[in-house]
Amino acid sequence: MHFSEGAGNGGLQTTRKSLLWILGGIAFLVVLIACINFTTMAIGRATMRAKEVGVRKTMGANFRQLIFQFLTEAFLITLFSTLLGVLIAELLLPTFNSLFEKELGLAYGPIQIGILITLMLLITLLAGAYPAFFLSGLKPIRVLKGNLSIHFGKQGLRKGLVGFQFFISFLLLAATLIMVNQMNAIRNFNLGFDQDQVLVIEIPDVPSNSFVKSLKESFAKAETYRQAIEGRSEIATSGITVGTYGDDAYWELGFPLEDGTQFDFYVNFIGGEYLNTLGLELVEGRGLSPEIGSDSSALLINEAFAEAFQWDDPTGELLPGTEFNPHQIVGVVKDFHHESLYRPIAPIVFAKSPETIFSGINNLMIRSNTNPRILVKNATSNFDAFLSVLEDEYLKVFPGENFEFSFLDESIEAQYRADDRLGKMVLAASLIAILIASMGLFALVALSIAGRTKEIGIRKVLGATSWSISWMFGKEYILLTLSGILIAFPLSIYVMQNWISQFAIREWPSWLSFIILVLGVLIFTILIVSSQSFRASKLNPVKTLKDE
Repeated sequence: MHFSEGAGNGGLQTTRKSLLWILGGIAFLVVLIACINFTTMAIGRATMRAKEVGVRKTMGANFRQLIFQFLTEAFLITLFSTLLGVLIAELLLPTFNSLFEKELGLAYGPIQIGILITLMLLITLLAGAYPAFFLSGLKPIRVLKGNLSIHFGKQGLRKGLVGFQFFISFLLLAATLIMVNQMNAIRNFNLGFDQDQVLVIEIPDVPSNSFVKSLKESFAKAETYRQAIEGRSEIATSGITVGTYGDDAYWELGFPLEDGTQFDFYVNFIGGEYLNTLGLELVEGRGLSPEIGSDSSALLINEAFAEAFQWDDPTGELLPGTEFNPHQIVGVVKDFHHESLYRPIAPIVFAKSPETIFSGINNLMIRSNTNPRILVKNATSNFDAFLSVLEDEYLKVFPGENFEFSFLDESIEAQYRADDRLGKMVLAASLIAILIASMGLFALVALSIAGRTKEIGIRKVLGATSWSISWMFGKEYILLTLSGILIAFPLSIYVMQNWISQFAIREWPSWLSFIILVLGVLIFTILIVSSQSFRASKLNPVKTLKDE
């Protein structure tokens, strides 16, 4: 039930399982690039620790002892990092709970301690195994003679690992770009109705043994309240509705067709100036009028309903079921999104009274409230006066009840809050990944330059400029970064295809956005590399070429 994303969860607060997989995947990627950084820098420091290994081997240390030493060092670093990570997690937990609207706490039972120890051992092996075997395998003769070179494929390995880091970083950045662009498109999308300055006021149920009777009496009470506020100058217009907006706000019904197939649609019971309050447009016919008595059995449909039965002129048509009470379709409402943009527009029927609809259906699914609500559009800039009028009249009609209201636009925005929060989390992870990858690139470039200072000195003596030396180093890492981007770009689109497919309205970022993102990553790489190489190129060749 906790992972249920549909009906049948008993009203419990649920969590999307996909969200946990996404967050777990992001955490794994961040840890992975940190492990790559550790491996890269440990290999780079091999030249600094080579003589240590040579001396230890000469003094009798064997291969197994050296491996144990280096793995122990990696474990101690991992242990310190784990303790620091747990401390930071405790400090950031309130922020995380606020971001995801949860009430999570960190537990330290046997299972959790076991998971942490397992993670420490795995990360120690992942990050420390290769450096340990590499350092332990160095030959004492070559090391102590000073002829050690780690360019036999190891330089390529380190560059490959840095390229992989930028591959992961760009993958997360591209995913963030796609998510931010989609959520902006959702926020700016025209839903087909007016949501600004509209308040939603809850109307209490009227208890009854009959569901239909309860609904009708609640509507009558709601109409009494609506009439009380309708004439006030602070009120622009008002309407009555059962469904407002969001997933499952409208009731889902179905009836059998003459050919035996089942037709499912949504219904909303309305009253007052519902269409005018939301700015809904009629494309054919007329609306439901309180002054026309026969409209108690009249119906409105949306364009999607008319298209489902291929009606050229729906006005005057009847619902194509066999059991419905006498009724008539009097108008067609222009399609609008009554649900969140995760779902396409579905066939809808609007009615004043439930008897006509309930008479012919064989399926009814109610997942929202059954009491009506009043939609009120504000006509004044003085919100306090507007709210005071609504509350005063409410307490007159419903003495002893709590006056509760919400803003329609906030309810609409709440539908996408989970994906907004996920986008922020992915952005934070992207920034962390870029930071770690940048540290790795910075260290690798520094180590690479440190091993080629004599080459830089010779090139300067032969007339090379600082810019040409910077470009010599920069082009290698630009190609690495570009390779990672070229692999990550199509993969990011493939991975995000599944996430974006949950929306009925989809909008991918423009090619220009992706190009700007690629250029930004490349410029970032150039700045890191050039800052190191340009400084090295300014060294005095006399110092770099001097042989002790």
